[in-house]
Amino acid sequence: MSGGARKYSRLYPLVPQGLGTGLVQSQTSLICSTAAAHSVYVGKLLSAEFLPGIGKYQQDRIGGPVNAGLYKAAHALNGFGTLAIDFLEELQRLTGQNNLWITTMIPSGAFLNDHGLFRRERSWCPHCLAEWAEGRQPLYEALVWTLQNYEVCFRHRAKMQNSCPRCGKTSSMLSAKMRNGYCPSCKQHLGQISLYNNSDSDYRASEKELWVASNLEELILMAPDSDACLDRPLDVANMILAQDKALDPQAKEVIQRMALGKLPTLAMVLEFCRHFGISLSDFFCQPLERLVVNAVESGPVGLSKRVSNRRKVDREAVSEKIMQQISGSAFPESVTVLAKILGVSSLYLYQEFPEIVARISDRRKAQSKVIQAAKEQKIKEIVFNAVWRLRSSGLVPTARDIVKLTGKPFLFQQVKAVEAYKEAMCG
Repeated sequence: MSGGARKYSRLYPLVPQGLGTGLVQSQTSLICSTAAAHSVYVGKLLSAEFLPGIGKYQQDRIGGPVNAGLYKAAHALNGFGTLAIDFLEELQRLTGQNNLWITTMIPSGAFLNDHGLFRRERSWCPHCLAEWAEGRQPLYEALVWTLQNYEVCFRHRAKMQNSCPRCGKTSSMLSAKMRNGYCPSCKQHLGQISLYNNSDSDYRASEKELWVASNLEELILMAPDSDACLDRPLDVANMILAQDKALDPQAKEVIQRMALGKLPTLAMVLEFCRHFGISLSDFFCQPLERLVVNAVESGPVGLSKRVSNRRKVDREAVSEKIMQQISGSAFPESVTVLAKILGVSSLYLYQEFPEIVARISDRRKAQSKVIQAAKEQKIKEIVFNAVWRLRSSGLVPTARDIVKLTGKPFLFQQVKAVEAYKEAMCG
């Protein structure tokens, strides 16, 4: 056999579902899928494989063996704290993988406060589960479903559910006998849409709910650079305050809190972006000067604009303007910004031009992948250059030396930096 000895892993290296979309699988769901692949309960997998390797500190923190303490704190496994990192490292060690950080919010940990970020109980879209079951695709639960602010499914415009339609019980993000897409209490498949209340099936998502859902999916997909975004809330707030523009009390409170240098909550950043009509991905990834200019020029979304949108709209004219706006740009503006340019509401675009909105979303996601690839290449070059400089100085490069040399304290929170370091040291 050529190429050296074959590497084996302790557990099956399952690939997270939903890669390349805003519906990537969460870490708790991936643990559940791993248990199912080995035909064991989640509780057995955790006690036999995970807890022995995560260290005494975390074992003491969750109460020793697998018990209710771990399941109550299971929502933290999808976050960016020490519990999420320890379980992620153990899952990667057991499966021989190194890219599972995408199943958590670890990329956002450097610039977001986790207060009110996660739900403590499972939440799901019955329509997504029904589609996957009908298409014989693996059932899973998306990372974005665990976020408190994600209230409707962007794909189906349907309300998220958090209780079983049969027994009415809720469940934690992880439980001893949990199965993806099923109720752990009565074993009911959660994708049987006919069992849910008619009021839920007739639910019409608001413009704000759709906007939030779209932006959260885009945030999950883009995984902003921790180092680049570390001071972004502070810088944006200071630059807007320097413009001395009139702000409504709610927006002013959000900006002033960001200007204090404290990590903002996701709800605060969403409120800021919605107030100024910019997308969440633009907030973290657009050049700072252009972002502030766009925010100040567009101005806050006020009552007068909402009232003006009630007038009769020339659909053909709007359609023509949309095509002009998106035809000349590889990275088109978000739906929110586009609606402002056209003088209509975002909800009007979602309802009247769903195909075009989907095209805009697909193009933004495709371009986001290009940006992500360029970011990863830049990280690799930074690490390689730092290793070369340290070796040229007669030093053995360590992660601490590289961080000190580059001035990037969060560099090695990114998996690509760790991979580049290992590659450089072996080269």
